Amino acid sequence: MTHQHQGAHHLGHNHDDLQVPREVLIAIGIMLAVIVMMAGAVRLGWIAPSGNPQLSRSAANIAPSVERQLLFADTQDGSVLITDAQTQNEVMTVPYGESGFLRAIVRGMAKQRLAAGGTADQPFILTRWENGALSLRDPVTGRSRELIGFGDNQTASFERILGEK
Repeated sequence: MTHQHQGAHHLGHNHDDLQVPREVLIAIGIMLAVIVMMAGAVRLGWIAPSGNPQLSRSAANIAPSVERQLLFADTQDGSVLITDAQTQNEVMTVPYGESGFLRAIVRGMAKQRLAAGGTADQPFILTRWENGALSLRDPVTGRSRELIGFGDNQTASFERILGEK
């Protein structure tokens, strides 16, 4: 039996001769080094510890550079009327079929607000932050939408509301 066992051993694979290609070991080493460096950068405060923009801004003491309280209302012709909540002046009217990004963001947030028991007569807050970020916040639900990262064409309507474009 011993002789058969030895023969079976030679036909199988021998783990003593296992070799990992040098390139794979280098790649693993690089990945580990990057992970350690990223963790160190977070600990040293070079990178925000949160993927939450609100918490990151708060931790970095980034303040609003421009804020505007806004009311959004649908009109009979399908336009969206945007009013400054403080002055009651009309900011702009977005005609039906235009500014789909703005419409989608506002409609989604308005639905969440109504589901939470809020009303349309409570303003949303549009903010340009010192770091260039742009957000729309609903104080009723506490929810916020970051408007940067969707492209210049998508955020242009919101920038016009702030008087920036």
